[in-house]
Amino acid sequence: MTSGSIREGFPRPLLASERDALEFVLRHSSFPEQSELLAQAGVTTATDQCSCGCASIGLSVPHELAPASSDSESGVSTPIQNEAVVVNDAGEPIGGVLVFTKDGYLSYLEVYNYGDDPINPFPPVTHLQADVSVRDA
Repeated sequence: MTSGSIREGFPRPLLASERDALEFVLRHSSFPEQSELLAQAGVTTATDQCSCGCASIGLSVPHELAPASSDSESGVSTPIQNEAVVVNDAGEPIGGVLVFTKDGYLSYLEVYNYGDDPINPFPPVTHLQADVSVRDA
């Protein structure tokens, strides 16, 4: 995550590619707060976009529409244990997708690259692979 963000045109509903990437990461393997975060994904909006040129976005969940996950650390944005690898047309890894939570709510959807060119827009799910080396919970 970079320190700058673009706020013009925000808040807005998630684009289909953003929602698909978010749900892909949330669904690819079970973890304790999965059901709460999946419920949040249905009502999440985008609040801003990273200023580096990548497609990463801030997320906001209306607290009255979805419960917080049970695994929440107050005031700290942390990645969930699932993540995805972004692959190019040849199937070679070129980056990844991470989902962050803060205070039990979805807070950031990050797409990062291994090279010089930022990934934008979010890749289609056909270019995402479950990262089988997920971090321990």
